Amino acid sequence: KDVITNISRYSVKDMESKLDSKRVWSILSLMLDHIQNEIFNKQSSTLEEANGPWTLRILKERGPGQPVKLQVWRGFDENEPANQMMRQRVDDMFGELEEIYCDDDM
Repeated sequence: KDVITNISRYSVKDMESKLDSKRVWSILSLMLDHIQNEIFNKQSSTLEEANGPWTLRILKERGPGQPVKLQVWRGFDENEPANQMMRQRVDDMFGELEEIYCDDDM
């Protein structure tokens, strides 16, 4: 397993100064276009047919330069242990973000 040995926190201003936000949004846009195309290619020809739960699995071999592969399929099993763990991790992450950013607003 991978082990985290160091955690760094950056302010939004610090991140803005170090990131090429246009490049980040461009890459995210391309990724989302690819996911959307995958969903529509899975026998969904209209937005209405594509609505509903889908599962996206992102696969990448270890090491730099390895290709990223996407698997997309209709449905999402909330009772599958791996999905429950992921859901908890996402909920925890957003909870922490809410604490950080909502506390700053007070």
